Amino acid sequence: MIENLENEIWKDIKGYEGYYMVSNKGRVKSVERKELSNIGKTYFERRRNEMIISLNETGNGYLNVELWKNDKSIKTGVHRFVYEAFVGDIIEGLIIHHINEIKKDNRPENLKQIDFFEHNNFHSHIPWNKNIRAKTNKKWAETVIKATEGRNKTFLLRNKKTYDLFKTENKKIEEISKIQNIKIDAVLKRIKKYEKYLFETSTTI
Repeated sequence: MIENLENEIWKDIKGYEGYYMVSNKGRVKSVERKELSNIGKTYFERRRNEMIISLNETGNGYLNVELWKNDKSIKTGVHRFVYEAFVGDIIEGLIIHHINEIKKDNRPENLKQIDFFEHNNFHSHIPWNKNIRAKTNKKWAETVIKATEGRNKTFLLRNKKTYDLFKTENKKIEEISKIQNIKIDAVLKRIKKYEKYLFETSTTI
């Protein structure tokens, strides 16, 4: 039995329910469970005990964790799992930023979503970022423009898919929420944003 830290709360990791959980203290644990394993053609059931998973520090100072499911593994920053579990969905194209700039401090209240430009602006004082920190630098400007255009295109296509399900395929809001695995509020926002885009493009001279 794992001993919790003071005021520690555990929640399922999205996509790994029943396998792993993450806490508001930034710890990750495997869940006690039964698994089907095999040696050659002989299959047998074995029990996995609850245990804390070791975290690995990246070259940039972030804490990563490796998770396994169905004989496949992924390595992801712990801060992303904490944000999804305790704050909300991560918008595609956005970055999870550590507010106090301590990359090992993965408490939910220390995390927020920001875009590429804002994130690099926050870290412009860091030596590895010095070559792109000047906003007047041509290469920097081109990088930001390209990233912003790509992100905007991604958002537009995402919103269009939601809009098409609602308008073209006549799906109900609740159905779209389940199909795209997003909250009802997110469905409504995407539809409104795409309607706004259609209006603006149709009235542009």
